Amino acid sequence: MTAPENRGDAEHRGNPDHGSEVAPSRLGVASEAAPSHEWSALETATAAMRRLNRAVAGRRPSDEQLHQLAAEAHQLAARLEAHPRRSKADDMAAIPHIRAATEGRVVPIAIGESVAFDPFSIGGGQLGPSAIEFDVRRDGEDSVVATMAIDPMFQGPPERVHGGVVALIFDEVMGCLNRIRGQRAFTARLAVDYRAPAPIGTELTFRAWFHTIDGRKITIRGEGRGPDGPFAEAEGLFIAARPEPVLAARSPEAVGNTPAGLE
Repeated sequence: MTAPENRGDAEHRGNPDHGSEVAPSRLGVASEAAPSHEWSALETATAAMRRLNRAVAGRRPSDEQLHQLAAEAHQLAARLEAHPRRSKADDMAAIPHIRAATEGRVVPIAIGESVAFDPFSIGGGQLGPSAIEFDVRRDGEDSVVATMAIDPMFQGPPERVHGGVVALIFDEVMGCLNRIRGQRAFTARLAVDYRAPAPIGTELTFRAWFHTIDGRKITIRGEGRGPDGPFAEAEGLFIAARPEPVLAARSPEAVGNTPAGLE
């Protein structure tokens, strides 16, 4: 399986240094307003949670410190659990690029620009408290690329990225590729051939490109590369969703919470 020629600019291929700050503009698109304070607060909180998750998984504090952390975490969780549950459907209804994909509208994305997908995803979602964290960019007419260094929290065997995490990243990167066509598509089949270990904490690149499109059936191929060459290849079959009417929030409370500037 050979990847097509990469026509993107190297400086736009993502940053393997995954700090706690993620550009808020990824919640919308370049032509739309930045997220409101509501999204900004959630983004700050989930970034802090990701930092904490990585610290717990990757550091060796004393047992006393861990017991103290557990007690404080339970107290914080109890405070949050007193509030109403979030509805992902309602939250996503307030995000312009998701509404556009639901309605079958194309949001122009130039080569080199970030492809907004699912901000709540466990993959690249900047509003996900346990997300892997990566940025997907369009690097050709029919291809996208994500470059990242994966935290040791996501190890399988020592010093190797968990194979399920590799598959998850392929699935999300391929989903981003569908998004540049202005559509949602659901995974029907995903096959991953593992060629070599994917190292932890080292720059890795995942690329995906369209292979065939037959009506609503979309076949996408992908490749993962590290410093020693390809470590995995993948092929996914996706079924395009039929366009739907304007995605509406499901509860009056959600309508009231729609971020300003994202109506």
